[in-house]
This record gives sequence, C-alpha cells and structure tokens, in this order.
Amino acid sequence: MVSGRVVIVRNDSDLPVPGLSVSLLSEKYGRSVEKVTDNTGGFSIQEVPLNGNPFFLEVRSSKELLYRRRITILKDTVHDVHL
Repeated sequence: MVSGRVVIVRNDSDLPVPGLSVSLLSEKYGRSVEKVTDNTGGFSIQEVPLNGNPFFLEVRSSKELLYRRRITILKDTVHDVHL
C-alpha cells in the first residue's frame, strides 16, 4: 500500500489539497486505479506489488500533471507530496 497526503506549503503551514487524482505508473504493471484526495489531502492506493520495482507516483488536476516522482516500494509506504 502507498498512502500519504497532498499539501501546498504556505507560510510554514501544510494546506491540504482535496480533489486531486493520484496514481502509480509502472512499465511492468501499467497504471493503478486513480484515487482522489480527500478533504485532508489524503490518499491510499491498495494492492501495490512490494517487490522493489520502480513506480512513478503521479498527481493530476483534471488531466494536468502537477507532480511526478520515481519511487521504489519494498513495504507499505507513506509518501507525502508537497506542491
């Protein structure tokens, strides 16, 4: 599982960003089901292979890519996104 929060940092405060689409993308597994951030900016993507294969964690607003980072998942992971 990969979970976390999407926030915007303003004046040393984390402001949650609800309503964004979060997904994982892998050359081997394709794209995960998109999850939408909740009112706290939180997301959780279940059933992720925990075998060290690289994934890209992507955050989108409509179809606009806001964030993309390569991550390796060896165990359940918390990954917070700061926009």
